[in-house]
Amino acid sequence: MEFYLAEGSPLQAVAFKNAPDKEFVVLCNLGRQSMLATETMQDMGVKNVKNLVGGYAEWKKKLK
Repeated sequence: MEFYLAEGSPLQAVAFKNAPDKEFVVLCNLGRQSMLATETMQDMGVKNVKNLVGGYAEWKKKLK
């Protein structure tokens, strides 16, 4: 994650570099890894990032 966010990194993703006001929603299966990724993104200066609490599994339950 850090390599895609870090200013000057050869792997820096265009989505992070050219869209400072873009909203990002991070998710994983259960919500634990996405919580850590969300914190990392916020620590690295991404302002508009949210975590899908409970992850994909919780979202899928609510669809039923």
